[in-house]
Amino acid sequence: PDNINKYVFKKIRIGFEPSYVTLPTNFLYIANVPKHFNTKKIIQMVKMVLEQIKEHVNEKIMITDILEHFSSKDVQYIDGNSYTYIYIYHNKVAELLLNALKGYKLESDKLYKLFASYATVPPDKLDPHRSIVETTKDLSSIELPEGLYLIRDFVTSKEENELLKYIDSLPWLDYIRRRVQHYGFTFQYGSNSIDVNSPIEPIPSYFNSLKSSIEQTASKKYHSPLSIDQLTINEYLAGEGIKSHIDTHHAFTEYIISLSLGSHTVFKMKHQDKELHIYLPPRTLLIMCDKARYCWTHGINGRKGDLVDNVYQPRKRRVSLTFRQVKKDQQCTCSYLNYCSTPKR
Repeated sequence: PDNINKYVFKKIRIGFEPSYVTLPTNFLYIANVPKHFNTKKIIQMVKMVLEQIKEHVNEKIMITDILEHFSSKDVQYIDGNSYTYIYIYHNKVAELLLNALKGYKLESDKLYKLFASYATVPPDKLDPHRSIVETTKDLSSIELPEGLYLIRDFVTSKEENELLKYIDSLPWLDYIRRRVQHYGFTFQYGSNSIDVNSPIEPIPSYFNSLKSSIEQTASKKYHSPLSIDQLTINEYLAGEGIKSHIDTHHAFTEYIISLSLGSHTVFKMKHQDKELHIYLPPRTLLIMCDKARYCWTHGINGRKGDLVDNVYQPRKRRVSLTFRQVKKDQQCTCSYLNYCSTPKR
């Protein structure tokens, strides 16, 4: 029932043990909080307890990540109340924190003994925007969208290092939160499009061999010709991501292709009520066409690590090369009208 936390709190007031509340979630309910506390003090309290936990457990990397990101978005507290809800994105750390907070003695204007339990339903005001989602390396267990192709080890480790070295020798732009490079046309992040009347420096010839290999691979997969003339290079440091979007239909042809270098990531795709979290190891070529390109949004949640096959993997610096072919007439003839951006279709 929705009121289970209030019920349990009343029980411990009259001396009952709350140990039977064993519904593991990422939301914790903490009671007997000093009424003169505020959200800032709640955050300080949680971080203080996490720091104490970190010294004695193996989950140091995950706890460090939570300590860096835990903020008011992860706390639901109304000043003057004696309870609060908090959100911890990792299940194991939530369990460790819960056990540490049970009976925790907090000294303020007097001694407070905290009560903690799992919250049975997520409180409305909490924003689990950094929720860590379990994923797997086993693609056979995932029903991929129509038109999505993943090719692992598309380049060798040596080629990856050479590509990264060359890319870092080129000038980076930093007018958005992360560093980027554009060739052929500037990708416009606000509209997920380009200005076809404003071409820029073409794709460097260094990429010709890679570009040709990608064109041949994509054409064989989807049986449609491809001639890449636009390249965007994005640098993602650990904790950085990109908002979910669909590349504008009328700006580009049926292919959106990316090559991941340097680190893994988890690629999020969503269509209606379906949501996928796809593990992308470094050197993976991702090809989107058909429904995957035109109907599904794609993005990357910004976080410092991922739970892959029940093992926490910290993210490192990742460089993504996105290859596209620009539609010179800026018209789309796809059959997905509900998602099409072409004016006056």
